[in-house]
Amino acid sequence: MDLVLLRDLPFSLAVLDLVLVFVSLLLLLSSGLSWDWTTHQYAAREICSYVGCGDCLPDMLNGSIAPDRDFKDNINHHCYDPSQECPNGDWICPDRFDCPALEKSDEWLTKSREAIGCEKFYDIGVASHYYLDSRVFWHQVTKEDESNCHARFEKLVGEDINKDFNVGACGINITKADFEGYVSGFEGQLDEKDYMREIIIGAIILLLVLVTALRFRK
Repeated sequence: MDLVLLRDLPFSLAVLDLVLVFVSLLLLLSSGLSWDWTTHQYAAREICSYVGCGDCLPDMLNGSIAPDRDFKDNINHHCYDPSQECPNGDWICPDRFDCPALEKSDEWLTKSREAIGCEKFYDIGVASHYYLDSRVFWHQVTKEDESNCHARFEKLVGEDINKDFNVGACGINITKADFEGYVSGFEGQLDEKDYMREIIIGAIILLLVLVTALRFRK
């Protein structure tokens, strides 16, 4: 069968093909909307301070944006929970539970428990990305206005993340205190899974190894 080129198709079919490609691109982009990288890395710095990641900060920063930049994950950023409050608006509130964002966050936290060195903090950074995305209101509803509501909301937060902000879009507002609460919520996940104890024990073991090595050198 001869290859049919776009220029050989009837005009109406060529236009239809272009429309389908355009719609597919829109769906791909809209499904992956999340806090912008500035916002995720701001949170990663706070989490690094909380867990004491030290020189591994670059790894945590990279992990915090890896789902968007490296994994190209356009699917696992939402968290639909009918039990959560959902104000009426030009969007659809969930009627069933579906939260892959938290599942992914837990998956990467579990992975971090087996990691050593800076890889552990990279994994925690990835986990923080998915956790924080689950907290975005626009990731908890469907059929919203992607451009004027969803993307604009997250863009405004990213622009003011280093300020004491109070921003919003389409009637949904967020303050700096709200966002800090999300970060604290993730840090609480670390406490519940006893990561802090593991990190401290790991640091003590590393210190003992270094001290022992120095003694043998003498």
